[in-house]
Parts: sequence; C-alpha cells; structure tokens
Amino acid sequence: MTLFSSSPFSLRRLDRWLAPWMPWLIVALAVGLRFWRLDAQSLWADEGNSASLALRSWSDISLAAAADIHPPLYYWLLNLWVRLFGLSENGLRSLSVFASAATVGLTYDLGRRLFGRVAGLLAAFLLAVAPFHIYYAQEARMYALLTLWATLLVSSFIVFLQQEMIEVSPGRRELPLIGTTPGFIFAVTAILGLYTHYLFPLMLLVVNLVYGAWLISTWARPFRRLRIVRWLFLHLVIIFGFWAWAGIAIERLRAWPASAVSQQGIGAILNALRLLAFGPTADAIAPLWLWPVLAVLLLGLLPVVLDARARAAQPPVQPAAAPRAKPDLRPRGAGRGARRAPRSPHRQWPPLLTRPPAPGQPGSCRPSGCWRPSA
Repeated sequence: MTLFSSSPFSLRRLDRWLAPWMPWLIVALAVGLRFWRLDAQSLWADEGNSASLALRSWSDISLAAAADIHPPLYYWLLNLWVRLFGLSENGLRSLSVFASAATVGLTYDLGRRLFGRVAGLLAAFLLAVAPFHIYYAQEARMYALLTLWATLLVSSFIVFLQQEMIEVSPGRRELPLIGTTPGFIFAVTAILGLYTHYLFPLMLLVVNLVYGAWLISTWARPFRRLRIVRWLFLHLVIIFGFWAWAGIAIERLRAWPASAVSQQGIGAILNALRLLAFGPTADAIAPLWLWPVLAVLLLGLLPVVLDARARAAQPPVQPAAAPRAKPDLRPRGAGRGARRAPRSPHRQWPPLLTRPPAPGQPGSCRPSGCWRPSA
C-alpha cells in the first residue's frame, strides 16, 4: 500500500474525477491563451480589409470577393459576427479565436478515434499551446477558420471510414446505405472549406488518395461497386454545392501571383518546421531550439513504430478449426424425416424371426445349450 492509496484524495481518484473534464480544460487553456493580449496590436492591412468588407452587404461582399484572392464565406460570417461583438480588435478577432478553440476540441476527438484517449489529449494540448496556431488565431483573417474546416473534414472522413470497415467486415451481409451522417458532414464541410480558401482542394486530394488506398486494400470485400458509387455521390454533392462559385475560383487561381521561392530542399523543410513550432516570430529564436522540437516529433512517432513492430512480431492468427461432426451410425435412410418401421410387440430376435422359436426349433436355447441343426 502506497502513501497515496490510503488517502481520501488519492491520485487514482483525482485522475478518475479529472478524466471527463480534461478535454474541456485543454480547450479552456486554448481559449485563455488566444484571448490573452488579443487587442495588444492594432489592425494591420489585411485585417483592415476584413473589417471593411464586414460592413458591407452580402451581395457587395460577393462582388468584392470575386475580385479578391479569397472566397467570400469568411467575410459573410464576419458580417454576422460583428453585429454581435462589434468592430473593435477583440470583436473582429474573436471569430478566429472561436474557430481555433473548436479546432483544439476536434483534434482531441480525432486523436482519440485514431490512437486512443491519451494520444487525443496530448495532440489537443500541443495544438492549444502551439505558437503558430495562436498567432493566426489572433488575426481577423480566414486561416483559423480554414484549419477548423480541414480538421472537421478529416474527422468526418475517419468516422466514415470506420463505419465502412464495419459494413465490409467478414460475415456481414447488410446492404450499406448511400446516405450516412458522416458522409453528409464530410460533404458539407468540403463545401464550406472551398468557400473559405482556394487551397482547400489540397485537403480533398489527400483524403481521396487515402480512400483510394483503402479501396484497393479491400477490393475483394463485398459491396465494392456500392462503395464506389457512394463515394462518387458525395463528390457530386460537393461539386453541386460549389458550382455557383467554381468559375470565379478557377479564374482567380489563374490570376494568382506566383510566389518567389527563396529556399529549397532541407533548408525549406527546417524553416517550415521552425515556423510551425515557434510561429511567424521564429526568426528571433536561435536555430538551436529547433533540435528539441525534432526530438519531440521523433518521440511522438516512436509509439507508432513500436506498435508496428509488435504487430509484425506476432504470429499469424490461425483460424479456429471447425468442430468435428460425430459419425452417423444410423442405417441408411434412417435420418430425420425417414419413416420408422413399426415396432414388433415381441422381443427382438434374430432376423427373419418375428416370435420366439419353440423348443426344438433352430435358434431355441435351453440351460444345457442351444439346439443347432446338423449340417
């Protein structure tokens, strides 16, 4: 017995009490970090553009977005948001704070579904304290909303995939449904993401590659054609929902100014990792601090590698042998449903005898022995 086990406030009881509240505590931490000094800086150029568009009507916002490099959904939502919270720095930027905090909660749910509760809590905590995510959560721009749609898209896709795994499991013969709740959320989220940023199709590309790999790996399982039709139907819904803005989107993507590439190779990768770890102010941080970030990243991949090695080391599971059927010793034609011969009222004697033989007859027996006819 340990010191804490006999205490009424033991660590085990504390963990049991805190377990349901841990995701909410992490989300509360994310909200606090994002609201901290939210109005410390005034609006800069792009945020001023957001504030200007938020004051217009929805039709004017659509006309302005058609000449801009961003779709109009964020400005539509900001137009509704400022009516409730005002045009101050806190009012304009709080929409991004809300989207960022919701992303932290979705990250916990996604990690829990994929790798368990502990992994979900760790992923949510790392995102809650990530400087890069906090930086863009304090901007009156659409990037925090874009992250929210991307996370919701992946989360709904994982639920859709898990449901399909159950539908094609061995021994299941129920016909899958064309319309499912995860599929509906996936399609709606994809439409919202396309109306938020023109780079959102990259998320759809990644999801389709993953689903294509899953479809190839389960090609021999049932309902293959129905699953393909359902997946194509979801994309038809997405195309139909974005069709009104698709022509403008293609035109704006063609007019998108090309960015100058200053770094390539390993340098660009290390620079991207430094930005993700420390935010846009990473230039003020010594490059030496990048190595602990890489160590944490490799440490996070270690459980995945160990789990894969443990699965590979396990012997293949042999299918359970079917129980051996007992031999049927009944005479031919005496199975279930066969007509039974009528029972004789006499004792069963040797064949061709329907009653006991009289003394002196073949087959009769006495205490001195059985009588047999001479050869």
